[in-house]
Amino acid sequence: MSINNLSGSLVEHTSLDDWESMLCVICWFATFGTISGKRRGDEELAELPIAAWRQESTAKMLTAKSYAFDTPKLFKSTIVNHFKPEGVAGSTGDKGDKIGGGTVGKPDENELLKRLAISIHKCLFQNRRLSPDCHGTFEKPKCGEQTLPNSSVQERLEAVRLHGQVPLTSEIPPMVNPFKERAEKWKDISEELLAFINVYWEQAMDLQKDALKAKSNAAIGTIPQ
Repeated sequence: MSINNLSGSLVEHTSLDDWESMLCVICWFATFGTISGKRRGDEELAELPIAAWRQESTAKMLTAKSYAFDTPKLFKSTIVNHFKPEGVAGSTGDKGDKIGGGTVGKPDENELLKRLAISIHKCLFQNRRLSPDCHGTFEKPKCGEQTLPNSSVQERLEAVRLHGQVPLTSEIPPMVNPFKERAEKWKDISEELLAFINVYWEQAMDLQKDALKAKSNAAIGTIPQ
């Protein structure tokens, strides 16, 4: 479920909420693993930040996703860096071998998943069509208004991350909901997402063709002469 929906916001639901949900699915499977026998177990998953995405508490899920998706740096450190290479078909195994036909000069499937996740995240939360105060997932002071001291901003974000609460203080100026402007520009952003998802689809199909070719060549090599 998207951050906008989890928060109970009055901002209109758009296809961008569905794109965000797809991003969550990509991140989950890339972290969990797709190869039987090489998937992460519940105990290992429980130690990762993404485990908070399946909390029973909606507030905790909202806090975890908002924190992970807020900036490219946080997204990479909390989610992408924990993708499981050896658990994804076509990716580099523990010993550096290529599973499923990965070749030099081409991304394997794990690398392709990383690029796809980062691209979708950037398009949704750091899109160039949005004003700077509408980047990320948290409400921010409107550009041109009084801004908070850096320490206050950090304290506010930390409070949201830990408790899902914003400390009430007279220093906080009028805030801007980043999802509101995003919803207003959903069509242009969706078209951008569709454009590059087709590129990733073509690359994924190339990987599958390489894998089938490698498998076929290997089979031919085992036929007695």
